[in-house]
Amino acid sequence: MKKLVLGALTVSTLLLNNVSASETLKDIHLTGVSSTATDIDATEIGIGYGFSAYLDNSIFWGVSFDFSGGKLDNGNVKIENYTSTKNNDNIYTAGADFKLGYALFSNKLAVYGIGSGIYQSIGGIEGAGFGYGAGTDYRLTDNIALNVEYKTYSMTSNYGDYDYDRVSTAIKYYFK
Repeated sequence: MKKLVLGALTVSTLLLNNVSASETLKDIHLTGVSSTATDIDATEIGIGYGFSAYLDNSIFWGVSFDFSGGKLDNGNVKIENYTSTKNNDNIYTAGADFKLGYALFSNKLAVYGIGSGIYQSIGGIEGAGFGYGAGTDYRLTDNIALNVEYKTYSMTSNYGDYDYDRVSTAIKYYFK
């Protein structure tokens, strides 16, 4: 599944790289995440790398790769007929996003939809899934932006299926 997601993102990047862009940027970002996995809230902190292009016709597209980790808030992992016996289990998430949307106000604001794939570990239970969401980037300066995203996933693990939702806020540093 990871190979499929990475392959699709690589092909998309190569195809869209030939489109005329008025501005292309790379970024590193620090992220704070509030998430819900297996009906238990979690807090995560993450780091990531991304590539964005603002096209001449105001179309915005981007690709990003992220890793986050944290703790579940006061609960046991419950996936179908499995329940962990530990409180505050660790949660780790690695993912890749493809973003497509529209840039406004001379590329200061981008609003976009997201297609995403992730691999996750919750208290030692490993799962993978695909999801979708929406987000926005607001550029404070040429090099600094604030980012807010919401994503929802349908996850599959050896113990059954579960839903994973996340709201993230990030600060991005752009470089060319």
